Amino acid sequence: MGIYAIYYLLQNKRNKIVLDSYGVLANHNTRLGGNKMEFTNEMPIYLQLKRMVEEGILSGYYKADDTLPSIRALALDYRLNPQTVSSAFSELMNEGIVYKKRGLGFFVSENAKEMLLRQRKSEFYEKEVNDFAKKVKFLGIDISEICSLLKKIVEEVTS
Repeated sequence: MGIYAIYYLLQNKRNKIVLDSYGVLANHNTRLGGNKMEFTNEMPIYLQLKRMVEEGILSGYYKADDTLPSIRALALDYRLNPQTVSSAFSELMNEGIVYKKRGLGFFVSENAKEMLLRQRKSEFYEKEVNDFAKKVKFLGIDISEICSLLKKIVEEVTS
């Protein structure tokens, strides 16, 4: 096992590191955000990877200054081109969600969760709430009826 593998073991204690059948460092428990990744055809894979990192941060799986799985480990684990993984991490870095330490990898930024929450709330308001309001208007539903129903649903979900 090389120095890279030993360093990775020390830095990433929550992942099981093994050598694959070719003797290459592989992380067979790599799960971005603790979730198994299943790719779909609805969006590019690098955007799906990016979304999984974001979900991991929002769920609390990754906290500020946590090390993210390496590009190489993710590429090997999911049989992806390393450039695909690199593209996802580059977008996250450009948005300030993660930062890179030369020779050490990518880490979660200090205020990443707050930035992502603001972004997701904005997306929610622009897409889902707007569509919902249009349907309410189209169906002629009374706003007070919607408010009481929404309050009831929120109470059920939070209790």
